Amino acid sequence: MKLVRRTTCSAVLAATLLLCSCSQESAEVAAGPAAAAGNKADAVVADGGPSASDPSVQGPGHGAGGYAEISGQWDAASKRLKVSVWVGSIKDLLGMAAHLRYDPKALQLTKLELQSIAEVGDDAPGVWQSRGIAKDAPLGRILLGSARFRSTIAPFLFPQGAQVDREKWVVLEFAVLEHGQTKLWFDPPSQLARSGEGTALSLQWLGATVTVPQAFALGSVGGAP
Repeated sequence: MKLVRRTTCSAVLAATLLLCSCSQESAEVAAGPAAAAGNKADAVVADGGPSASDPSVQGPGHGAGGYAEISGQWDAASKRLKVSVWVGSIKDLLGMAAHLRYDPKALQLTKLELQSIAEVGDDAPGVWQSRGIAKDAPLGRILLGSARFRSTIAPFLFPQGAQVDREKWVVLEFAVLEHGQTKLWFDPPSQLARSGEGTALSLQWLGATVTVPQAFALGSVGGAP
């Protein structure tokens, strides 16, 4: 009975990870400047290299320990700001969730894709699947939640977290609407990550600053079709 009870609790935990992003709207917390530390986040490199007048994305870079961080760069071909959320340095990840915030007056979300994360485990390939939610509701608050599940029924096996060295969690694209600086950040009350044992994981939730120089021609950028 102990095994069944633990399995039931673990199933509830996984469901909570996916549903927590749909909870009542949390208080808006402005993201303050962060001091640079550790490794710089990877950038999405556009063909031909960035121009000084192009919009840019700059994050503080993660330190030692588990993290979720934002990186990105302007793509001249698509006229979009391409942004990725990376997750890494986690030894035992069952699931995670957060609200990713942005200013809809400054940025227009044109693409949102949740990636498969934490599917690799100690079992044979194909045993684990990643399921989750990614939804912009309301505008400016992106609900994110992912958890890993066994692809086959195993009622007497405990959940297992995955070792995540560095994987993409979310891929986004934005059209820029204003000059100046704006923030991308994870709302602190919404940040949640759990291990296979169900314990809370303490991660570095690192936002980023988007800078749109005054020299950038906003009139050349179209919004979502």
